[in-house]
Amino acid sequence: MLCLVLFVAGLVMEYFAGPISRAFWSYPLNLLAGGAFIYAIAMVHWLGRKKNWGRWLSGVPMTLAVVGWMIYLATLAGLIPQTEVANASVGADFLVRLGFTRIVSSWFFLLHSALFLFVLGLVTLRRLTSLSWRNAAFVLNHLGLWLAFAAGLLGSVDRNELNLALPLGNPVNVAMEKGSDRHFTLPFTVTLNEFIMEEYPPKLAMVDDNGVYLPSGKPDFFLADKQGAKGRLLEWDTEVTAYLEEAVSGKTKEFSPATMPGGATAVRVSVTNAAGTRFEGWVSGGNFMIEPVVLSLPGMNRHIVMLDREPKRFASALTIKKSTGEEIKAVVDVNKPVSVEGYELYQVSYDRPLGRWSQFSGLMVVYDLWYKIVFIGIYMMLVGALLLFLLGAKKRDL
Repeated sequence: MLCLVLFVAGLVMEYFAGPISRAFWSYPLNLLAGGAFIYAIAMVHWLGRKKNWGRWLSGVPMTLAVVGWMIYLATLAGLIPQTEVANASVGADFLVRLGFTRIVSSWFFLLHSALFLFVLGLVTLRRLTSLSWRNAAFVLNHLGLWLAFAAGLLGSVDRNELNLALPLGNPVNVAMEKGSDRHFTLPFTVTLNEFIMEEYPPKLAMVDDNGVYLPSGKPDFFLADKQGAKGRLLEWDTEVTAYLEEAVSGKTKEFSPATMPGGATAVRVSVTNAAGTRFEGWVSGGNFMIEPVVLSLPGMNRHIVMLDREPKRFASALTIKKSTGEEIKAVVDVNKPVSVEGYELYQVSYDRPLGRWSQFSGLMVVYDLWYKIVFIGIYMMLVGALLLFLLGAKKRDL
């Protein structure tokens, strides 16, 4: 009933007060609110630790109800498309007005998260009454969860994501705030020295006159990664007789090695069927400078094409000049960010039509004051869980 009351109260606040103001809850107000919340948990524990209402707030039924309602809200967030943009229909507008299209930033989620943290804090303090390895493991696990969840909740309004576009060779220190046109001056300067891309080997496939990959529904692919590679496309034995990583072609569609940047991968293939019919020719996926080349099998309604090569790795070699004047060299990879003066630089994009010849790199710059606390909480949870595992299940006399 308490969870339901808070849910309805949150819906009313969402409908009449509108979305939560990020500016209002940002630092330092969120820090003060967090400190006051910790003080309230401590006072309630102290006053109610020997009272029925205190044991009720930190008891198993309350814990299960709070966790169950959190799962319910998470399920809603998974079932309802989450977006800040209102749809045109009346029903969708009503859902937007009540906050169901942005559940994790709604009033009812905030109220229930406060209740979740309140109960979790009381449960954790309750286990501090006696010292033992099992209680220490329990406290580490639950206090870590409390820290990670509270820091993530309170710090979400302070997290700032910026888009940084880096043209090759030009120093940049101005980024654009994600989702807006506002510019943000960084305390450091970033220069793109080189865009790095590694690609998976090219693949060949068979298509019909309508461009449908064959067999329809489960097409065959042939990895044409080197000269001499052999495979099969449908009923055709396929062999790569020549492989050029970077090549150029003329009007005759004959390929030769490229002597300057901008070449496309090209392979010469020979295909033979059981009847002894044989065809040979060049196949290339092309690029921004070179037209794709297809090997057609006359009278067969069959064509051999090269698929676009998939990026295996793309990264940026950077020179970063800090506010102190110090210069550092760094390489930013996908999922391998670089930390600079409290900012995290992530590799996110490049000029896709140019591919490996891209002349710019797109980075995401993230500034988060609270993420270290989140990681501390996660490490505490892991240590607590490991201790609980090592200690084993508590034995009870029957």
